[in-house]
Amino acid sequence: MRIQIRVVAAALAACACGSQVAPTLSLSFAARPAAIDDRGQRSLLSFAVADDQGVPVDGTVTVTAAAGLLSLTTGTGDAGVLAVGLDDAGTAVLGFTCRRALDVDCQGSVRLVAEWRRGDQYLVQVKRLTINATDGGL
Repeated sequence: MRIQIRVVAAALAACACGSQVAPTLSLSFAARPAAIDDRGQRSLLSFAVADDQGVPVDGTVTVTAAAGLLSLTTGTGDAGVLAVGLDDAGTAVLGFTCRRALDVDCQGSVRLVAEWRRGDQYLVQVKRLTINATDGGL
C-alpha cells in the first residue's frame, strides 16, 4: 500500500508541474546597416516580439533615440521617440537617420532603446549605431 501512495503522489506532482506556465517572451532588435554616415544615410530598425515557441506577440514597440530622427518606413513621423504597432507576425520596422548638420550629437555612436510593454510584462533592448563622420556632416 505504501508503494501505491508514493506512485500516486508522484503522478499528482508531475501533473501539477505540467499546468499552464506563462511563456517566456523575447524582443529582438536589429539595425541594418549598423553604421551610417552623418549626412542622413538611413538605417532600417527591425523589431520582433515572440514567445519561446516562436509564436508572434501583439502590441507596440516604443523606440527612443538619443540623437537623430526615427521615422515610419513611409518617411513620415520624424521624431526622437516613436511608437510603432507590431503586425500579425509580431514585427515592425522603423527608419533612423542622423544628420550632424541638424543635430551635433550625431557623431560616434548613438544609443537607441526599444521597449515593449503589455500589462505587467516588459521587454527592453538597447543598441548603439555607429555614426561615421564625413566632410559634409556640418
